[in-house]
Amino acid sequence: MYSPCMATTTISLTTEAYDTLVRLKQKRESFSDVIVKHLRPKPRTCGELLDELEGEFEGVQLFDPQLIKKVKEGRGRRSNRPAQKR
Repeated sequence: MYSPCMATTTISLTTEAYDTLVRLKQKRESFSDVIVKHLRPKPRTCGELLDELEGEFEGVQLFDPQLIKKVKEGRGRRSNRPAQKR
């Protein structure tokens, strides 16, 4: 949503990038909204992923409620498994 008080920055895009933004843009959505929606940071934990999915699919039951309860109860607890090498 545009507000005259928002700070802005001018950027240059290739025609391909601009065309992609146009295709992704919905009515009443700014190009900034499209960029933020599609380039947000990826979740780092299962809890962050769960929060993101719950927000995107509000009102839709994706998982068994008992499983969700167990996952939320285990948040903040670290596994005893050794860390994976990258």
